[in-house]
Amino acid sequence: MPYTVAHQLLTVFGTSFTAEETWSFGVRLVGMGSAVSQAMADSCMADTITLWNTAGIFMPSSHTLEGVKLAPIGTDGKYPPGEIAYIGDIASDGGPSTTNIHPAQCAQVVTFLSATIPRGRGSRGRIYLPCPGAAVSATTGENGLALALATAVATWLAAIDAEPLIGTPSIMSSLGTGTTSTIGSCRADNLPDTQRRRRRQLVSTTSTVVV
Repeated sequence: MPYTVAHQLLTVFGTSFTAEETWSFGVRLVGMGSAVSQAMADSCMADTITLWNTAGIFMPSSHTLEGVKLAPIGTDGKYPPGEIAYIGDIASDGGPSTTNIHPAQCAQVVTFLSATIPRGRGSRGRIYLPCPGAAVSATTGENGLALALATAVATWLAAIDAEPLIGTPSIMSSLGTGTTSTIGSCRADNLPDTQRRRRRQLVSTTSTVVV
């Protein structure tokens, strides 16, 4: 099950709740082969910091942006022989929103839509952002951030694409003979989602009461 081409994988990562838990999301970059370097990883940092601190998406102070990783990926989905990933370390950057903090397993999905494949395999991808520190409606469960989230992520992807030697943000599938298409748009909705693995490292305190 190969990918169609060797490419770069950009991963954004951080911690949450005083570094007890971790989170990450990423995007595949096509058109520049799999070559990566420390300078290329570092070039993605400022764009990612800008995304993280976009006021209108309310990234939560309970979560901290720690860095980016740029990895070389061969058509087999693994690091090519002799190639390594590079990490751009970001000084611990807590989200700007200090209110309406949600549990660690809450997240917000942004979907990548293909520019050329309208449906089916390779037509979409997705990332899970930390859940914004925004109020949720008591009647609909929505937080009203769909447009802001989609706009911020689209702006981030365009900025990454503009970096020298960085590939074009793309949707890739390794099923069958593989499928690759450029990301044409970003879609988000107003409802928070769930990523249960983002609370697996937290230790809970229980109480038992005798009946």
